Amino acid sequence: MILALLLAVVAPLPTPSPSVQCEGRCLAGITIGDNANQVLSRLGSFPIPGSDQRVMGDFESYANGLMLAVYYYRGGIVGISITSTQPDARIQITDPYGIRLGTAATQLTAMRGAPTSTSGNVWRYGTVNAIHWDYTVSGGSITTILVSSVQTP
Repeated sequence: MILALLLAVVAPLPTPSPSVQCEGRCLAGITIGDNANQVLSRLGSFPIPGSDQRVMGDFESYANGLMLAVYYYRGGIVGISITSTQPDARIQITDPYGIRLGTAATQLTAMRGAPTSTSGNVWRYGTVNAIHWDYTVSGGSITTILVSSVQTP
């Protein structure tokens, strides 16, 4: 337990590089389709043995209450999400569209237009059979960002 807490404190969260184009497929320095073993190793974790036939998730905690989740299937990353347990935290990670946790919902629509679909407080951007971005809106601002694909690597 103490080792896990120390790793969460000292392990740097991968961050996107402004010079690397990810074509709307990356979040927090991780790209849909990346090798799950490499990503999990970089995060200080390991895939669950025998997890190649179903979508599995791995969660990491960082400063400011940041929670990073990666989802993988058959050895490839199929989803990445970020959220924070501290509503007023200043999380600097942005998606490729310039959206970050705490962005106002009105700013999201100004930057990305109307969502493709909505389900409760989740606004989705993207087509059904491709990469899509889900933004959870609470109290007028973004509380969770998820990029995922129904396509498997």
